[in-house]
Amino acid sequence: MAKRDRLCQDNDTKAALYIRVSSQRQAEEGYGLEAQERTLRQYCEFMGMRVYDVYRDEGISGKTVKRPELQRLLNDTAAGAIQKVVTLKLDRISRNVRDMLNITEELEKHGVAFICVRDNIDTSSAAGKLMRTVLAAIAEFESDIAGERTYAAKHELTLQGRYAGGNIPFGYDYDKGDRAFVVNEAEAAIVERVFGEYLNGATTYKIAQQLNKEGIPTKRGGRWQAVQVDLILRNVFYTGQLHWIGIIYNGSHAAIIADRLFNKVQRKLNAASSSGQRASNAF
Repeated sequence: MAKRDRLCQDNDTKAALYIRVSSQRQAEEGYGLEAQERTLRQYCEFMGMRVYDVYRDEGISGKTVKRPELQRLLNDTAAGAIQKVVTLKLDRISRNVRDMLNITEELEKHGVAFICVRDNIDTSSAAGKLMRTVLAAIAEFESDIAGERTYAAKHELTLQGRYAGGNIPFGYDYDKGDRAFVVNEAEAAIVERVFGEYLNGATTYKIAQQLNKEGIPTKRGGRWQAVQVDLILRNVFYTGQLHWIGIIYNGSHAAIIADRLFNKVQRKLNAASSSGQRASNAF
């Protein structure tokens, strides 16, 4: 456990400071760990509370409760080490209403009050408990709205045949200036070879093995596995199209594989899958 900031006497109100930041952007906007800690220390000094310990979770989303320092805080609470948990805003603890209520109820079970400085919440009062629940619901609502906007934006980009994020497929590079995919000729030749060799009878395992033997790296510079070869063979992106939520759209990028060749490979892949399934069902 980290060194305590002061020696806390039995009659002191011992406060645990919880601070969290999930991204560099938050840190740059004034929500950095140091800024949060500084504000909370000032609050505790003004309120006459002693700082027992500071619990810091960095680079972890508020959508999960599986955070090392949050769990350490809850353990210290259960051990009776602190009387109050102080944080800057409600969303530092959680962005999910159910998780928020579970956490604060766990604190209250051990007689620990929960304080949010910016949201003016103190669960030692009935009004504070009500405000906690209301603001937790608002925080979750705002998080859901942000997710819907992201989804809508990606959907619109896909409809326009443009890049909506994710891994760049082997065989292409992404021009950030033009916001467009361009064919990587060296990799594209490998893609064409993979499709051709598979149709000529080579297994995905054999293809991966041969690529590794020749020292040909994957997009990220690693070694090939059969599953990566399989993903290339099934990726409709190589035909100049995009796949989004079960629907195929025309893309704005150049095709590497002709539709006819791609469809032949899909039939062979599907036949192999069906044959394997029948074989497994026989046992």
